[in-house]
Amino acid sequence: AGRLAFGPLELGAVPIETGGAQLDLALTLGNVDGELRGTLRYDLDLFDRTTVRRMSQHLLRLLEAGITDPHRPIAELGLLATVERHQLLREWQPPSLAAADCFLHRFDAWVARAPQSVALGCEGRELSYRQLDRAADRLARQLRQRGVGRESLVGVCLERGSEMVIALLGILRAGAAYLPLDPSYPRERLVLMAEDAGISILVTVGEAAAMLPAVLERVWVQSEGEEEEVATKDRPAIDPDQLAYVIYTSGSTGRPKGVQIGHRQLDNFLLAMAREPGLDTEERLLAVTSLSFDIAALELFLPLCRGARVELAARATAADGARLRAVLESSGATAMQGTPATWQLLLAADWHGNRRLKALCGGEDPELVPLTTMAGKRHAPSRVRYLRM
Repeated sequence: AGRLAFGPLELGAVPIETGGAQLDLALTLGNVDGELRGTLRYDLDLFDRTTVRRMSQHLLRLLEAGITDPHRPIAELGLLATVERHQLLREWQPPSLAAADCFLHRFDAWVARAPQSVALGCEGRELSYRQLDRAADRLARQLRQRGVGRESLVGVCLERGSEMVIALLGILRAGAAYLPLDPSYPRERLVLMAEDAGISILVTVGEAAAMLPAVLERVWVQSEGEEEEVATKDRPAIDPDQLAYVIYTSGSTGRPKGVQIGHRQLDNFLLAMAREPGLDTEERLLAVTSLSFDIAALELFLPLCRGARVELAARATAADGARLRAVLESSGATAMQGTPATWQLLLAADWHGNRRLKALCGGEDPELVPLTTMAGKRHAPSRVRYLRM
């Protein structure tokens, strides 16, 4: 705000308006006449005025909170106003979701109600609700005999198949939580996750067993075996507030980090999806997502808590447009979730859609995915307005 003089030449600050944003979002702060003032520039294709105004208010609240309590860690300082917090935690939370409990309890109800109904189909093989339940119980017994319980985290390193679903249910049935270890990942990443999570037991089978260090105790999962029924009273109680699974971030901004998901949070998500878009008892959901991604829990568990059927696509099938199209059409699937890239695979394989199919799409930046018509004609992406938060 001051002025500089060089002999007869006097310099002063002149505000300049560039007329456009050079970056998606840029904050400039400076001392103007003893006051801290700033300008927030943003790309109109990405943000609107309401969103940017809200972001600026969040920044002001963060600064005020830091001044009020300078010794509190930044991570513990609040951004939201009281009205916003109430809106997020109360107004936008459907009352029906207050009943969120544990997915396993809903699965058990369908085992009792429709034991002979097909719960899982994979590569031409089917398991009924009763068969799936018994197989999970067999694995749960093996795990409990090895000391697995409520505070345990168990690794799962399996190819996509019926054994993978049995492993997840068996681990949860034992009262433990699971850690997905996709055998298609580099061995170095699998070892990093296993060591960081501190697992000592691994559920695996076949070639996948060689992906991780031999020091981990192996438990072999089987989809067939004795039909001995386990009494409900012999099963450990599942507290909705205990851990269900741990999933690791991509690590694109640094070292991958484990995120803990509890039973109540998982069940809350499933209840919300059962409400909208919904899934009825007679429906079939084609599951294509790697277990290392959160949406896999929706694909595998939502049908099983609705009395519906999971159609599980093998990894090679999910990555091949022609094979995926064949399974989608032959399985009678009524619902499928996929990334834009997955739907592009189908379109490129001359899939013409299905009006009876519930198609859920998400998980990628829309700017990175070219738009394609159902007839297969490719054109440049339109300028989509959305919030990147």
